[in-house]
Amino acid sequence: MSIKRISRLTQGLSYLLKGQSVHDWSEQVTSSLLIQSVQHQLPVYFNKQLLALRRIEKIVYNSQLFEHGKLTIDKDNFVIHINPVSKGRKNKKRFVIAHEIAHTFLYDISTWPPTPHIKHSISVNDIEWFCDYLARSLLIPRQSIENIVSKSAKPGSDDFSLRLLRDLSEVCKLYWKIVARRLVEDLSLWKCVLLQFELLYLKKDPNKQYTFPSWRLVWHTKSPETEGDLFIPYGRFDSGIKKYPRVTGKLECVLYDIIDRAESNCYINMQIPSNVFVSSALGNLKSFIISILKKSELRADIVVNVAANRDMFKSQFHYLPNSKILLCIGLEQ
Repeated sequence: MSIKRISRLTQGLSYLLKGQSVHDWSEQVTSSLLIQSVQHQLPVYFNKQLLALRRIEKIVYNSQLFEHGKLTIDKDNFVIHINPVSKGRKNKKRFVIAHEIAHTFLYDISTWPPTPHIKHSISVNDIEWFCDYLARSLLIPRQSIENIVSKSAKPGSDDFSLRLLRDLSEVCKLYWKIVARRLVEDLSLWKCVLLQFELLYLKKDPNKQYTFPSWRLVWHTKSPETEGDLFIPYGRFDSGIKKYPRVTGKLECVLYDIIDRAESNCYINMQIPSNVFVSSALGNLKSFIISILKKSELRADIVVNVAANRDMFKSQFHYLPNSKILLCIGLEQ
């Protein structure tokens, strides 16, 4: 969550926010929409009342779309277009629809055709981030998720497990990364840092045979309580291939050790020495972890919860790609 982005949105959407913060306004309007559409439990559905309240006439599949979804203004209502690629992925489709519903909040729909609420220039990236936040607020209502999490263990405690994240994702019918961002970034219900590593092939040798895979850091999210941004240069393209930073040193050894002990899908609660992280050179991960150790009361050994997934076939010298490890570093001890 970028302070600069929030500042830009606050200025650009001042006419819409009317003095409220971006977060408070988002939580309020999505909560109001759910109450008016008579939705009081998870998962949230796109019923007729909800769509009518946002003047959405229909949701259609459009094979001509390059993006996942698109909102268009029809004669009397909005129409949401969905890329058919998302049709077979229900959890993905639900978030795409919610994102497009979020775009309707950027218009005054009391008259038709609707007029934009945006009175100042805002970048497309900022608008898309804002609509993602609104979508998460709509599909994962604050009060509902707070009630669930208040009854569960916190990251860093001995009985915490990433099974909770899996269970919440199933309840909300959403991809786990969306739920993770809501828990960690949006609401700070989990004070932690999540790091996802994946065993990937990223290049071929001259004979067009794949080289041995390597561990890469492919995704992360963190609580806003941690000062500064955690910058990981993942997702860059090089010669048409998406690149992720390679894990080396002690952390690489630890990841191989974890996957050696893991079953096909398992959850492990373990301790990893902090020097495993500070010895790595993934973006500013080293300085970020050091700053956490200095400004919090973490033990020398960080309690890490691991969700590991790999193909059951493994030989002495070869690991199949796409093995995944999700580390949850609790910031409360």
